[in-house]
Amino acid sequence: MNDRVEACLAAGSALHPFMARFTAAIGGSPDSFADFVRQSQARFEGSLLQSLRSRHATAEIPKITHRIWVTSGEQPAMPPDSYMANYLKANQALPQDMLHMFWTNSAAVAEHVQRHAAQAHCVNLCTVGIGMVSEDPMFTKVLALLTHRKFVLAADVLKFVILNRFGGIYADMGITFDQQIVDLARISDYAFVVSDNVFLQSSFFACAPGADLCRMFLAVMNHPAAFLPEFALLGQTPCALDEVHVFAGFGLTACAMLFLPESARALMVPANSPNLTWESQRSWYGHEAKHGNAIVDQTPPSVFTEAMFSEAAQVWQDCVTLFGTAPLLRAQLRALIVTAPYFAEHPTPFCRRFFFQGSDKALSWHNYAYIYNYLLGTRVGRVRRILEIGIDTNRLDVPSTIGATDVPGASLRGWRECFPDATVVGAAGDVRILFQDEGIETYWVDQTRADAVARLFDLSGGPPFDVIIDDGLHSFAANQTLLAGAYPHLSADGVYIVEDVANHDVAAWMAFLESAHIVAAVLSIPNANNQSDNRLVIIPGGQNLPRGQ
Repeated sequence: MNDRVEACLAAGSALHPFMARFTAAIGGSPDSFADFVRQSQARFEGSLLQSLRSRHATAEIPKITHRIWVTSGEQPAMPPDSYMANYLKANQALPQDMLHMFWTNSAAVAEHVQRHAAQAHCVNLCTVGIGMVSEDPMFTKVLALLTHRKFVLAADVLKFVILNRFGGIYADMGITFDQQIVDLARISDYAFVVSDNVFLQSSFFACAPGADLCRMFLAVMNHPAAFLPEFALLGQTPCALDEVHVFAGFGLTACAMLFLPESARALMVPANSPNLTWESQRSWYGHEAKHGNAIVDQTPPSVFTEAMFSEAAQVWQDCVTLFGTAPLLRAQLRALIVTAPYFAEHPTPFCRRFFFQGSDKALSWHNYAYIYNYLLGTRVGRVRRILEIGIDTNRLDVPSTIGATDVPGASLRGWRECFPDATVVGAAGDVRILFQDEGIETYWVDQTRADAVARLFDLSGGPPFDVIIDDGLHSFAANQTLLAGAYPHLSADGVYIVEDVANHDVAAWMAFLESAHIVAAVLSIPNANNQSDNRLVIIPGGQNLPRGQ
């Protein structure tokens, strides 16, 4: 399989303009996509040597296949007979316990498919109406695309709504695949098809229900201006082809390159091989109407507006200050800050873990966890040591108390759930709440004293930390003392985070970071419940802080 993927990459044409703009925007090179595919495939092949799925692997991909055919309600176009014949023949060759779901908005198409399925005795075929996923917020955009006869683009969107809910293997009607692909996909976290046009086609994709990458792509499709305009738009104003780029394979590729976890088992399948064939790769979006579809580049945009990009630019300006040159971090933060409304309604796994442990980092006074899900969650498997200063004392006689009813150590237990292979170290100034648990150790520290901070690291020992979080006294002076003593103990590719930066400390942080000449970000996350301190300072590791800091 790897040789065929390599041949597909070698046969690739010049980078598509979207991919060229995207790789330039994240500070990459024309080879960035090929490098990404090779690294992903190497990790997948390496994972085959493991007898069991790792503790941090995502949920299993279920034994479900999905096909979609949406069309005009008044003049429905039927799937070509060759597509139907190949689809049903492939289904019969797959394991008998697989469920085959065929999604359509047309009763005529449903009857047509059922008639073919009955003749082929394909008993596992399931014809389902798209109403089952109509509660998804993206469904209004699907309806707009259907109204404008952009049926294939509507299907491109709908497939991710379906996969997010049900999981499984999606394939376009022109694609057939065999049991080997199913077996490999089901031991992966994601399966993609690699196009020789140098991107990941969305014509074949597999994931578990609620998979992080699928959720992130849906968040972007709900808020398309989450992508930087320099690669999302062909020109100064949105056009219909921009919708194709963001909603289809190019947008999926951008999300994968920005947010695919390093630990993810990502199966990369070549566009044509003995195990997967693609009958027709002619573009649906070209200059020929196909199966009733509009000629897209002759239509106005159905979803994109100039206002959504200007509003996103304002959100970025209001919420993020980036110091230094960090193009990849800039693209990631833009996507995350603009999609905040989506994640407020659709919590990530990190959100749920912190919330159910009783931490206020998610779905509460603060909503940091969805940011952590995608900025830190990409490092699951590589993060071995985490340090958090401040472990939520509930003693009312301590300055940093969170209240008598709260549970100390809630966030430490949240970190342990998010990073099950890591050692979690906590530190606080209240010795009465220190504890030890499986994977968790805690120590005393006074973060206002440099000698106490130094003693903390003497006691905790071990290699550098991969993540350090300052959730302690929440004053600029205390933050600075801890930063000076703790940052040298951060790994070169680690992340240092200061939480709960209050409005009155913002100016001091801005002045410090401006003078420090380092890469950093001050991130004010939209939260209707908290206008005072829902703010992070993010400092990547491996930098030289100014002396005395």
